[in-house]
This record gives sequence, C-alpha cells and structure tokens, in this order.
Amino acid sequence: MVPSVHGGRLISAHHVAHFNLPLGSLRHFRSVSSAPRHFSVDKTAKLCPWFSLNCSADQARSCRPLASPSLYSWQRSWLWWLPVLDIRNVSVDFDGRRVINDFSLTVTTGEVVAVTGPSGCGKSTLLRVIAGFQRLVMGSVWFDGQDLSSTPPHHRRFGMVFQDSQLFSHMNVGSNVAYGLRAMGVDKRKVREQVEQILDFVNLSGYETRDVTTLSGGETRRVALARTLIVEPRLLLLDEPLTGLDADLHDQLQRDLVTMLTDMNIPTLLVTHDPREASTIAHRTVSLSLLHGDSHGRGTTAR
Repeated sequence: MVPSVHGGRLISAHHVAHFNLPLGSLRHFRSVSSAPRHFSVDKTAKLCPWFSLNCSADQARSCRPLASPSLYSWQRSWLWWLPVLDIRNVSVDFDGRRVINDFSLTVTTGEVVAVTGPSGCGKSTLLRVIAGFQRLVMGSVWFDGQDLSSTPPHHRRFGMVFQDSQLFSHMNVGSNVAYGLRAMGVDKRKVREQVEQILDFVNLSGYETRDVTTLSGGETRRVALARTLIVEPRLLLLDEPLTGLDADLHDQLQRDLVTMLTDMNIPTLLVTHDPREASTIAHRTVSLSLLHGDSHGRGTTAR
C-alpha cells in the first residue's frame, strides 16, 4: 500500500480507513518517494513496515509475486505478498443449476483483478457471493484472515457498484452520496465535508444539489462510485461499471477509473465482458467459463 504524509507522519490507506483520517489524505499518496522499503526477515517472521501483520518465515519464502517487477510500480511491488481476499473452492447454484464450480482466487493489497467471461457464466454472482448476498453450496470466502461465512453483508464493509448504479431518484446527488454516512450516524458537518471531498475526487465538484435524473450516464456512474467510496470500503466490487456508455465517454471514464483505483489503493474485483477494458484497468485477469470457474485465469496484464 502506498504511504502518505499526514501531520508529519507516514500513513497508508489502511490507516485512513481504520483511524478515520480525512479522505483528503489519500491525495498525497504520490508525494512520497516510491523507493522500496526492505523487509526485515529473521528466522520466525517477515514484518511489513506499514502494517502490524506477521507471517512465518516459511510462509514468506513460499510467497511469490504475481508478475515481474517491471509490470508493477515500486510502490506496489513490495506488498505483493499480502493477500487480503481469499476465495476457497467456491461452488454456487443459481435457479437450480451450477454456475460456479470449485473456484479459488486470492487478491492482494491494492490489486485490481478483472473477472471476464461470457454472459451467464457467474461473474456477477461471484461478486454477490463475496458481498454476502448469495449463498454458497461449497467453499468459503476469507478476508484479512477471517472466514466470512457467518458475517452479514453490512458487517463486511465491502463496497459494491452495481451495473445499473441504483441511485435513489428521489434524492439529489449529495444525499445519494451521503446515504451511507448518514446511516452510520456520522455528524452532519463531517458528512458535508466528506461529500464535498469525494465528489471532487470523482471529478463532480459542485454537483451536491443536482437532480440525479438529469445526470449523464458517465456522471451517474461517478456518483455511484462516490457513494461507495465515501464509506471507505475494505474491498471494492465493480459490476460492469462502464457498460452502456458511448465510446468517448467510456474511454474517459476508464482512464479516470484507473487513476482513482491507483490513488485509493483498495483491493478491487472488476467484472467486465470486455477483454480490452480488463487489460487496461486491471493488473490481472481471471476467466470464468459457462461450466466452471477457472482459478488460473489467463495471465497477468499491466495497466
């Protein structure tokens, strides 16, 4: 995770999320030298310099990067060994048929993984499983070392952007974006400040009072993303976020999405039917077939 400077101290997105630092702290991620920090590995542990997490020396030696260093910036390369999402041998039935069979996948800190495949192969179902909206037939989903089998969706702190955005038509942009914070009981003044910050982050500064029914397709997607990001999710799930946009708008939002995901450094699963979109946005692509999940994917790509 890329460190940031806040109050003279080095912080990361982990600290922003868990210590409730201002969202604006994320703006400074690129202001810190990108030179890698060296890990201290002794006989018993390998310690990450930014997290209080340890793994055994045997585990550390068994880890390997997903791609060569040339495909990642140095800012990411020294965190390749931190898996946060671990999907283990998952099988899912939908409408009486098996749509995902024995699927396994790990996602590391800050990694963006694209899930591709034909219509009906279970891409969106996989996101619903991770979010806790879909029951498993077999397998388990782990996050940050915790089995989520008994964790309800609202306690997982995952953010999901649905294909149709699902904005509240009776609310303006500001109210839509603030919905999650208000449900959490956050102070009104702080809500206003964070709404302003996140709208600026998604390039919609000044849109607070706009009627959502007057927004363009791209603006609607940005509002949906802002509403998800403002609650500082531990994991981001994107279901066809660019589908249905005209070519120019698609390309612009795609570029902006790459920038946002880099700045936020949140582990992300992106569902898309477009291989070119997957290779542009994601670090790695995993393919699902109509018969079963292919946990090996189709190689690694660089943004």
